[in-house]
Order: sequence, then C-alpha cells, then structure tokens
Amino acid sequence: MVEGDFDYYKITFYLEKKAEPRKRGTEKALKNAEKVLRSIQQNPFIKTHEMADKTKLSQRTVDSAIAKLKQAGLLKRIGPDKGGHWEVVIPITLINCTF
Repeated sequence: MVEGDFDYYKITFYLEKKAEPRKRGTEKALKNAEKVLRSIQQNPFIKTHEMADKTKLSQRTVDSAIAKLKQAGLLKRIGPDKGGHWEVVIPITLINCTF
C-alpha cells in the first residue's frame, strides 16, 4: 500500500549483462565455406549449381558461403557471370579465420 501525495513512480530494474553466446551456425558455415573453396581450387570455372551438387549443399548455402568469402576478401570473381572464373585470393591451407 502506498500512501502520500505522489505525482510519479520510479521503478529501477537492474539487469546483469551476460556474455554474448557464440553463433550456432559458425562452425557449420566455416565447413561449408571450406567445401566451396576446395571445389573452386579444383576447378576455377565451376558454376554455383555444380558446386552445390559436388559438395551436397543447397544452392542457397553455396551462394551464402560465396558471399561471405567475397566479403572476407578470400574469393574473387574474374570476368562476367557467364564465361568468368573464380580466383582464391588466399589458398585454403593458409586460411584461419571466422565469419
């Protein structure tokens, strides 16, 4: 019970800041990216749908892995979509990174 002449209430909540959990798909994303890089190293002219078949990943997963590899600066597309090829900037044996 609150008695008196009050115009407002002040409520304070104290929250503990917890450490950010590691993203669930990080390890899997790294494995998928490694599969994509290996298939590109074996055949720089490979198409994304061929990578999906070869690596047994979905087309969307391959596209996502390629986007992350390009953003990280590990993979480049040389030339147009039709007739171009992939270039691995850093060989897979030297890669030790996270997305």
